Amino acid sequence: MQKTVHLMRGLPSSGKSYKARMLAGDDGIVCETDAYFVTEVGDDQSSFDFDSNLVPDSKLWNLNRFKDAVKNDCPVIVVDRGNSLSLDSKIFALYAKEFGYDIRLSEPDTPWWQEIRVLLKYKKYNKPILERWALALARMNQQTHQVSAKTIFHWMGRWRYDLTVENILAYVPSGLNLDLLRMKQGPQDSTAAQEYTSREKENRVSGLEDDIVESSEPIQEWKVSKLNKEGEADLINLNEFDCM
Repeated sequence: MQKTVHLMRGLPSSGKSYKARMLAGDDGIVCETDAYFVTEVGDDQSSFDFDSNLVPDSKLWNLNRFKDAVKNDCPVIVVDRGNSLSLDSKIFALYAKEFGYDIRLSEPDTPWWQEIRVLLKYKKYNKPILERWALALARMNQQTHQVSAKTIFHWMGRWRYDLTVENILAYVPSGLNLDLLRMKQGPQDSTAAQEYTSREKENRVSGLEDDIVESSEPIQEWKVSKLNKEGEADLINLNEFDCM
């Protein structure tokens, strides 16, 4: 049976975690950074105890869980994080590739995400409705992640609807530190590190840019123009989507 790694994509409260559990099923595993703040932080393992100071620790913890699952030949591994055109996503993808996994980009199938993803495809023409959706998504995650509407709208501006696994595998940010890559990947992953070196010149020419900028859309155009203080999303009828 083909081993599969799903890299989940989607904005906060779009239904990534539910979809991730469905993809993992009974035999797979979901690797999510958020789980760190439930199982590793605080005394109550049923509560989400987020601490921004522990974000680097949570990322390393999640990566190590992923690597253990890969080494143990887990048949289905779902990486439940906002996978984008970034070095973090590439590390997950390269590690999976080196161990013979089929890598797929997966998205939620909630009705509200299906609407949002179409709006994002033509985001240049849909900024007002996307701004209202940012408010709605922020309101939906206030009991957990507490991601602001401003941040979500900013991420919308960077969203790339046509991102592929090949884009992620080929991504090389400028100023890449190969020592950092080797430290994250581990000594057994020298092939993955060498792949960075061999592709670096090619990808600089191809125009893949730094960090998580998935779109060539000027970022300043995606600053929120006006958000009410309560973060309410009165112009989006959430009841129509049954997402509360």
